Amino acid sequence: IQIIHAPKPDLGPDVEYCHGEMGVLESNYNYANVNYLWNTGDTTPDILVVSEGDYILNVAIVNQGTAGACENSDTIHVTFNPQPRVDFDAEPKSGCAPLHVNLINQTQPVPNEFTYLWSVWDEEGTLVYQSVDENTTLDLENPGVYTVKLWAQTDKGCADSLTKEQFIHSYLQPSVDFMANPEVAFITGNGAEVEFIPYFSEGVEGNPTVTITWDFGDGDQNNEFHPTHTYTTWGDYIATLTVNTAEGCGAEISHIVIVDADLVFPNVITPNGDGINDAFYIGNLNPDINPEDPDNYRTNELFIYDRWGKQVFHAKDYDTYEKDGQVFLGTTPFSGDGHADGVYYYSFYYKGHYKETKYHGSITIVR
Repeated sequence: IQIIHAPKPDLGPDVEYCHGEMGVLESNYNYANVNYLWNTGDTTPDILVVSEGDYILNVAIVNQGTAGACENSDTIHVTFNPQPRVDFDAEPKSGCAPLHVNLINQTQPVPNEFTYLWSVWDEEGTLVYQSVDENTTLDLENPGVYTVKLWAQTDKGCADSLTKEQFIHSYLQPSVDFMANPEVAFITGNGAEVEFIPYFSEGVEGNPTVTITWDFGDGDQNNEFHPTHTYTTWGDYIATLTVNTAEGCGAEISHIVIVDADLVFPNVITPNGDGINDAFYIGNLNPDINPEDPDNYRTNELFIYDRWGKQVFHAKDYDTYEKDGQVFLGTTPFSGDGHADGVYYYSFYYKGHYKETKYHGSITIVR
């Protein structure tokens, strides 16, 4: 009597793989004189599988010298679960810092249960942000180039990831300010020279990709970082500093530059209608008064008296003046109407931006 042990192939429990993977089914039975036959037609102890279904292995021990063979079989079910295909986008992918970016998940397919991990690195390789949300928002305070990675995994453990190098570009957003030195400039024989002192955020000054434009408010411009400008006549000028980067990020700031000149008072009025000395014109008097200015930085008051000390005229914020040879009649000019020829006396009180002055003198009315 010849006893041959019955084969016992063991394919193990049912298995699950992710789509795109290649599974290995092992017979777990390796003896001599054994024939293997899978329902796939394979005749090897182990096979590779790429599709879902039931796999059956039949093992037969061939008994040499006898007509019979001992056989046994085992069955295993293979399941292939959905494999995520990670993709994502960003809106926007570039802009001026601080940059607010929406990271948009485009992973397919979309099962009910998904685990996500966003990771963002700066150009130095430092991890600056992570999130486990499906979609997330990213606030980049500093300029630079950023790499983004999205990792996704299903509830069955199938995972995929995608890294986009240098995906987001956050550009330098300049901030600027400036001051004028002196804060109030006075016209001399050569005009009034004003130094403009800028204050730039880091990375602006000396940057060849940054364009600097100064508008001094009098029609002249300059592209230097630290210019000096000469005003040829008095007035309030709106000076503007504009900074633009090659990537289209910019900033602009404006300040009023005050240029004054010494006041000049007439000593004679000839109210005869010839347009010359017809009224009390104050040379270089800036009439720009802001009544809502809490500091009342530019106000004046004019009093005119006759030779006996009787007040014959009074005006607050007197606005009849002369500039560059041109006369500007204000709301209540003193022209001597109704007053006899002769000598009169005036007192003029002036409060400017940084000084307060009193002027006293005499004026003659001659017709």
